[in-house]
Amino acid sequence: MEAEVPMEILEAAQKMLEKYPLCDYCLGRQFAMLGYGMENNERGRIIKALLTMKGHQLALQKEEDGVKLLKTLASNGSFDMAEEMLKRLGHRVKKGKVCHLCEDRFKALPRIVEKILEALKEYEYRSILVGITLPVEVEEREDEFK
Repeated sequence: MEAEVPMEILEAAQKMLEKYPLCDYCLGRQFAMLGYGMENNERGRIIKALLTMKGHQLALQKEEDGVKLLKTLASNGSFDMAEEMLKRLGHRVKKGKVCHLCEDRFKALPRIVEKILEALKEYEYRSILVGITLPVEVEEREDEFK
């Protein structure tokens, strides 16, 4: 049974991950105009999960590209599912790399949100808008990446 997932998306994501380590947020952000109502990290995780299934299928068919894809997802995607799949297939797993674009800053987001919510407990509000000033080096990496 051949799935009709837009192959351009998966192929583009695979090429990105072969070249650069990307967290779920940053990979998902590259496809931000697709999947209305989805957060970037969800989008990135879904793409990585689909690529992991593709890699697993190829590996089960004894194709080297399958293991190679799983290794890419484990190291450059820091994707747990790919790491687990490699272990089950009897392969060694390399430690995930730091995201090329955000340097894993998004991983700290839940902790930062907790601190902000704690600081705002005494205020009454319905919503909050947070902005940032992007460091020049991050902006340059984003521009270079595109």
